[in-house]
Amino acid sequence: GYHFSASHRSGVAMPLRLLIASDLHDDIQAVEQLQAEMADEEVDVFLCPGDFTMMPNPVAEGDVDWKAPTSAEIDEYSSKAFAMLEALRKVQPSVRLVFVPGNHDPRSMFGVAGDASALEDNVHGRLVHLAP
Repeated sequence: GYHFSASHRSGVAMPLRLLIASDLHDDIQAVEQLQAEMADEEVDVFLCPGDFTMMPNPVAEGDVDWKAPTSAEIDEYSSKAFAMLEALRKVQPSVRLVFVPGNHDPRSMFGVAGDASALEDNVHGRLVHLAP
């Protein structure tokens, strides 16, 4: 596996324990399984690099089978995306959840910005420090 470390305020390198879950594509059962598997684990940061839903990807717009979602479908995908975020928050409730919306996620997720004290933080287009 990979080993990450962060410099603590004291200047001593400390291990940085990351949990990473991506490309969930509406699979709430995978999130529930992850929650069960991580129940006794300790992590410092939970990273979710996107694709919470299976909304049609606008990059595929030139594909003959591609069809733009209707506004009602976009609303449904938005609800699903935020439900996934809520479920992911339960995996490690006391740990900062850092996420970036993916290319299958609704635009409504891109504007969700957390404050510095929040445990959930959309880092789309921003640099952040992950070390505790």
